Amino acid sequence: MVGASSAGSVDARLSQGAFLALRLVDLLQYRAPVYGDAFRYQHAATERFCGDLPADSTETAHLVGLVRSAADAFHDQDVRLILPALTKRWTCSTRRRGWAAIGSPPPMRSRAG
Repeated sequence: MVGASSAGSVDARLSQGAFLALRLVDLLQYRAPVYGDAFRYQHAATERFCGDLPADSTETAHLVGLVRSAADAFHDQDVRLILPALTKRWTCSTRRRGWAAIGSPPPMRSRAG
């Protein structure tokens, strides 16, 4: 039973890390100087939190990459720099949890008229 609790704890911490990382990404849309301070604070907190996640986890690696990409996007003022890391994170989540976790994909439209 201890293993199940521990696994649940790790999943909860990875989920919290994902939330913090996505909050960091959300801050990229703001330009005012006060948001720069907020971004730097959120980046430091998220980086610190991710540093305490299991180092051998694929999800941890994806979150760390997302945090680094967000910092690069902030520094270069180019939000497009975050897209590869977001895509990788989304792909990892859908493979691990399946479509049921995020909803079904939209139905394919036929080209026939």
